[in-house]
Amino acid sequence: MATESDPPRKKPDTPFLQKDGSSRIDSGFAPGGPVEYRPNEVNLDLGAWENGPGPGSEAEIAAALARALGDALDPEARKPVALLDFDERRVVRTGFVSARVALAPKTDLLAAIARVNSELGGSVLSPNTVFRIAGVVADPMRFASTFWADPMRFASMFGDPMRFANSSSARPAADPLTPSAARKSDVLVAILDTGLNLGKSPAAVNLAEVDLAHLAGTLRDIPDMNEDEYLDIAAGHSTFIRTIIERGAAPTEFWMRGVIENDGDGAESDIALALEELHDFIDPCGTGFDRLIVNLSFSGYYLGDREPPRVAAAIRALTDRGAVVVAAAGNDGGCRKKFPAAMPEVISVGSVGPCGPSYFSNHGPWVDVSAPGEDLLSRFFDGFDGSYEPEPGSTEPDIDRFGGWAMWSGTSFSTAAVVAVIASNVATFGCSAREAAELVVTQPGLFRLTDYGVIINHIF
Repeated sequence: MATESDPPRKKPDTPFLQKDGSSRIDSGFAPGGPVEYRPNEVNLDLGAWENGPGPGSEAEIAAALARALGDALDPEARKPVALLDFDERRVVRTGFVSARVALAPKTDLLAAIARVNSELGGSVLSPNTVFRIAGVVADPMRFASTFWADPMRFASMFGDPMRFANSSSARPAADPLTPSAARKSDVLVAILDTGLNLGKSPAAVNLAEVDLAHLAGTLRDIPDMNEDEYLDIAAGHSTFIRTIIERGAAPTEFWMRGVIENDGDGAESDIALALEELHDFIDPCGTGFDRLIVNLSFSGYYLGDREPPRVAAAIRALTDRGAVVVAAAGNDGGCRKKFPAAMPEVISVGSVGPCGPSYFSNHGPWVDVSAPGEDLLSRFFDGFDGSYEPEPGSTEPDIDRFGGWAMWSGTSFSTAAVVAVIASNVATFGCSAREAAELVVTQPGLFRLTDYGVIINHIF
């Protein structure tokens, strides 16, 4: 047992904060329920400005809209609006641009957006919606995996159970020693998830300490970005997903982009930009959309339970040309629509376990399919050992010392399992990705469970 002379155990840093200590996420209530968004950031739909300045280049229209927003959002101060990541060629094609606005303290951003939209005419402004990963995060009352769900037992083994609220729920696992027997599938799988593009890595990150062997492209997972000696909530999420797909199928190629922070949140603008970049990656070839499967293991709520406009437009630009987009339904255990999964063009995925639907899985008539999402095994960090340690004298395992494999739960991983099934169907039947997806979701005679869709039992 610990004694009074032992130093107090450090707790994981509070997640979702900027480097200056301010919150990276704001929230508000709207018809349908609460929504989350980036503070002081908005998305602009240039095509929706009904009372606009008339003809002009996209750059001129965006600049005029920025001036109008600055006047309308704060009439007294007339604070400037800064356009973010403005690329005229992309704006011409998509009609969207993001901006950072300066608001007076305690201004309700959602109310300001509604007021300005009314003044400008049309749905010009929308909040920069926050999406969250769909891997179950730590919850001491319902802890994932096989380490028991009793917070008092946790307290006796590892100290204060509330430490688990700010760290990952992934737990070490042994190598399953089951090599993949998947046939090579002629598909491109795009994973938009956690990780860093090496060109944007902060100088403080020591990439030499990270296991990179099983990742290709420019995406890299980092276990402890904030250096608090605890595994970050979403760290390794993309690694886990990629290996699930590889074990169930054998895609010809992966395309990966980091759009989710290590705390598990990502902005609509960043996700839309990555989807637009994916479109441009394939478009110069003139073909290839019919062999594209996109894995989106994150979800979020939007105003009035409608589609987040910028992400929805970017997804439709892909699906209209034959791509298949698969997204996680989320882990709130409710039936409220989450996006992008609830879009009709997207295959939405819930989770089932050995005893039926998973307690955490969202559900409803908008969920198309459910697949195993409890206690899945996949590759993870090799050599990371965090600050969770059993009390002195305990024989309990070290729950955050990883040796290359982990066990994790969530609709994130059900989504990856469905992507693997679709990719495997492409290899088996020699068909397009969309035809392969139809075999999974719409084929007559498939077993369906009300509010959970078609049930897939794909264990590898």
